[in-house]
Amino acid sequence: YKGEVLALNDLMADRVQVVLPNIAAAMPFMKGKTIKVLAVTGDHRSAAWPNIPTVSEAGLPGFNVTGWFALVAPAGTPANVINKIQQDTVKVLAQPDTRQHLAVLGMDPVGDTPAQLQARIATESAKWQKVVSASHISAN
Repeated sequence: YKGEVLALNDLMADRVQVVLPNIAAAMPFMKGKTIKVLAVTGDHRSAAWPNIPTVSEAGLPGFNVTGWFALVAPAGTPANVINKIQQDTVKVLAQPDTRQHLAVLGMDPVGDTPAQLQARIATESAKWQKVVSASHISAN
């Protein structure tokens, strides 16, 4: 799909049975009672939807698939610049109004260090490479 709203529209039109959208995209449809949210895909319940179980709680133990965002800079950016951006980002993410706004969107801000982000990217890449290989998925 070229966007989650298109997938959600197909869900409501009964052209697909299940969609795994992000919380922010699904929220208007859930509030409008045009879709039923069965579970959240992370390893813990969402602050935005505390009544909705995780996929693990709903019967598929170990399921943990979450979307995430990262700040990146061009290769060669000086370390002191990257460190300043990271430190300032952590300060902003710690502000109660920022945390509240992101929580309403179903986001859980982290503010990892550059090394932690590199480790996460490596872990996620390895995880999805296994899925691609096992499923024989190829790019068109």
